[in-house]
Parts: sequence; structure tokens; C-alpha cells
Amino acid sequence: LAHTVVVGETSAGGASEASGAFSSPKKETENASSPGHDARACYSFCMCPGGQIVPTSTDPDELCVNGMSFSKRNSEWANSGLVSAISFDDAFSFCAESDDDDDDDDATSSSDDDDASRLERLRARSPLVGLDFQRKIERAAAKMGGGDLVVPVQTAPDFLEGRLTDVANLPRSSYRLGVKPARLDTLYPKAVTEAVKASLRAFDKQMPGYAGQQALL
Repeated sequence: LAHTVVVGETSAGGASEASGAFSSPKKETENASSPGHDARACYSFCMCPGGQIVPTSTDPDELCVNGMSFSKRNSEWANSGLVSAISFDDAFSFCAESDDDDDDDDATSSSDDDDASRLERLRARSPLVGLDFQRKIERAAAKMGGGDLVVPVQTAPDFLEGRLTDVANLPRSSYRLGVKPARLDTLYPKAVTEAVKASLRAFDKQMPGYAGQQALL
């Protein structure tokens, strides 16, 4: 989740008038839980004031990014991660869903396999289902971006409302390889998405603008 410097100033304790650099950075530690039967916590972590989003993919067919700050912390953006709990059942159920484009025999089965065969393969791989879960999400994210490490993005308000962000409404991003509007609210399991939504709303009450139009997931 990346913001402009306005939110960064609020969370980091102020910015230098001369350079725009952040001072006294501090970690965001509040959390919120999603409503309903499957409530779970979702935390922010690794607040990077004056930072940048960078690619961290290890496979050309998968997409992963991370946030960082250079030593001067003087960019116009701040970024942080949002972390929700994932259970074995979450990963198992998510990986068991059919994926017509998944051709990795070691991960989820191909679309030609029946459900029983798919579940049998997953059970045999049970210690590694978490990696299958990660791989499936990163491959889906890469497809949403269209390849070449272009990152799918969605403004926080559109993520909360479940709609595609109009390219004309995209805030500027620190990510240098390009961004593309996408429905990130459909990328993760529903319980995870709901936990993130609940946290965004809770944080926005404590720090107005946190989930505003300039906040980009």
C-alpha cells in the first residue's frame, strides 16, 4: 500500500520543510479484524517513509513487489505492507480451485484432472501447500498486470467498493516498470480480502486519508 507524502507526514511524525525528507519514522502497529464468522486480524508493517515500490519477482511468470526507502527517505511516497493470517485450510482450498492456465505438475493439477485427483495431489504436497498458494497468487498477479513486471493496482476506495480504477484516476506511483488498473479485490481468498478491507476502514478513521484516493494498492 503506497501513499503520497501527506499521509507519510502523519504517520512518520512530520517532514523537513527544506528537503521533504521524513523525520522520526515509526512503525504502524494498529490492527483490525474482518467482521463475521471468519474474522481475522490484519496488520500494517514495515512502514517505509519517503520510499519506493520495487520488483522482487524470482520467476518471469510470477509477480512480487516490496517496499523500501533509500537512506535520505526523500521521495514523495510512503509505503507499508498489510498482513493477514493465512491458515492451512485457506491455502489448501485456494489451491484446490481449478486454474486452467496452471501447467505446473508440482503445484495444482491441470484443468483436465478431476477434483479427486487434484485434492489427492495437494494432500501429497501438504508441507508445501503454502508455496503453492504463494505461486498461484503471484502468477495471477502477473497475468493481471499483463507481463513485463507491470504491476496491477487499485486505489483504496475502489478496492473497498469492488470496482476497477479508472486509469484517469490513478495517482502517480513510485514503481518504475509501470502499473495497470486491475481488480485486486478478486486476487486473494475472500476472507483475506475482507480482513484487508476492515483494516483499511479502521486505519482511515485513525489517520484520515489512509484509505483515500491517493492510497494505491
